[in-house]
Amino acid sequence: MSKRRRPRDNQRKRVYDSENALGKTTCGGRLESVSEIEDFVNKIVRSRWMNTIARKNGNYYVHSVEIKDGRGTRNGFAYRYALSGHAVLNLPRWSRSKLVVLHEFAHTLTPDRYAAHGPEFCANYLDLVKRWIDKDTHAALKDSFQQHRVSFRRPSK
Repeated sequence: MSKRRRPRDNQRKRVYDSENALGKTTCGGRLESVSEIEDFVNKIVRSRWMNTIARKNGNYYVHSVEIKDGRGTRNGFAYRYALSGHAVLNLPRWSRSKLVVLHEFAHTLTPDRYAAHGPEFCANYLDLVKRWIDKDTHAALKDSFQQHRVSFRRPSK
C-alpha cells in the first residue's frame, strides 16, 4: 500500500515573494521571545475562531502547539502530528514577526492532502492575518497575493 503524496507546491516562490514585498520580518509587529510566541499562538488555539477555521478545513484541528527557538536552523518551519493534533513551530530569531508566525501556523491548519503553499493554505493564512493582526495587513497581503498571481480561494464543496 503506497502512502498518498502531498500535491506539488507550485506557488511557493510566489507566496514568499508576496510576503517579501510587504516586509515579512517586521509586518504585524515582532514577538521577540519564545514565551511571547507561545502566548500569541495559544490565544489562537484556545479561541472560538479556531473552531470555525477547523470546520472550514474538514474538522482538521490543532489542540496544542510547541514553539522551538530555531537554534541550529536557518528557516522557520512547522508540522502537525495528524492523530494527536499537536503542532510544532520552529522559529529562528529572524522569523519572529507575527506575519511569519501566522504563516508557519497556517501550515498546521492545512491538511496534507493540499499543497504546502496552495490555495487552501493561503486562504487559511489570510484568515489568520485578518483575525490576529489586522484588516489593513490582511488587505495588503491579499493585494500582494493578487499582484504575484497567488491563488487563495478554498475549493467549493
